[in-house]
Amino acid sequence: MTSFVINESHLRRLTPATRRELLRVIGDDFDDLKEALEVREWDPEGNTSYPLTPDEAAVLLRGMPEHGLKTLRVFANNFDGERGRGELKELLEATGFSDYHELSEEFAWILSRLRSVTGNHDAWLFNWRAQDWVWEAETNTYSKGIYYISRHAAQALRDAFKDI
Repeated sequence: MTSFVINESHLRRLTPATRRELLRVIGDDFDDLKEALEVREWDPEGNTSYPLTPDEAAVLLRGMPEHGLKTLRVFANNFDGERGRGELKELLEATGFSDYHELSEEFAWILSRLRSVTGNHDAWLFNWRAQDWVWEAETNTYSKGIYYISRHAAQALRDAFKDI
């Protein structure tokens, strides 16, 4: 008989359908694992960002440049119990960036790091709604806007920031 180990990180890399099938096959001995993964089931096509675990959040923050930490701290500090929120003006002030384009580059870097940390190449963190954004044609940039992150991600970041 051959044995192998599948940890939570391996399971997260599987598609939701494959993960459900595997958990169905391994049976009742793993009810706790089934429940934990079902609660964290994530749909990349849905309207919520990747549900970071506290461990993933800690790894994400580890070694991150100061402006990245400041960016994510805005969301952790503005957690209302449902989601983390970051207004464009507040994010620019926190990071010291002068415009939206610099901030969008920072978001792209954080996204790349998130995907590396989670092992999920579809993972994303930042949500937005078009009605919250104002484009200024004269300056060719946004003058107002709001980003959101999911409850799980915001709570995990809050917990991770307590340790740094």
